[in-house]
Amino acid sequence: TVNYENIESFNGYIANRWGEIVYQWTSLDAGWNGRTNAGVDSPSGTYYYVVEAVGSDGEKYNHQGYFKLIR
Repeated sequence: TVNYENIESFNGYIANRWGEIVYQWTSLDAGWNGRTNAGVDSPSGTYYYVVEAVGSDGEKYNHQGYFKLIR
């Protein structure tokens, strides 16, 4: 999930190590639970996240990084 204040628009996605998007969301109240958008468990491994948002002041935010999913 994403912690936020005063965000006007939001887009986030999770990609596997080959760059394939496995999960994407636009609701700030949503987050990734380790499953694909189709509801299938993602395998253990390294994943990348990208979070893009626009604040109520018009400022653009772009945060990205990686993490390991361990099952």
